Amino acid sequence: MRPDPTQARSSFDPEQMEQLKESLQERGLINPICVRRLDGSDAYEIIAGERRFRAAKALSWSEIDARIYPSTTPALETELLSLVENLQRVDLNPIEEARGYRQLAESPYSMNQEAVARQVGKKQSAISEALALLDLAPEVQQFIERSIISRGHARFLAKITNLEQQIALAKQVVAEEWSVKETERQVNALLGKKAKPNTSKSLSSLRLPDKPSSKP
Repeated sequence: MRPDPTQARSSFDPEQMEQLKESLQERGLINPICVRRLDGSDAYEIIAGERRFRAAKALSWSEIDARIYPSTTPALETELLSLVENLQRVDLNPIEEARGYRQLAESPYSMNQEAVARQVGKKQSAISEALALLDLAPEVQQFIERSIISRGHARFLAKITNLEQQIALAKQVVAEEWSVKETERQVNALLGKKAKPNTSKSLSSLRLPDKPSSKP
């Protein structure tokens, strides 16, 4: 059994894997994994469900329920199934998720953001915001992958197009433990955006114009 080389996930969080093992022990395997028989052999390739397979293997299970696709199943179909299943079911970090969406948007799938949103059951705006993370400096992306900064922080850091400034500010976010709100304020200050002055007046300060005289 070998994993699908096209899947979006590149790392497996040990704590989440331990939780999955406990779930399998308690409730068993609720959803079978999906595999495709490799042409000309008795081996299989995992299409979807690698985390479940790894957890079952760690529990020393000798068997696992699987939905088997024939070796004649088009590679594009199985790759799409694997990618969508991972994006729907697995807790990918924001960067892995964004890479998965980009993979759907590129050849050979060539989906627009609306089509990607339909495939994974999310709003198009969520897909757009996720893809924007991939424009961040690689170092900032690593902060997100390692959960050092959040998706919320990244949304405002992405407004800084100068990558050196972006990295410097991201490091300041980490060092000074800025909240998302503080990050927004600092980014706006760096970009020269100031809050609009409050032009409203209290009722007591409003003065009505004098009534026009009725004299000729």
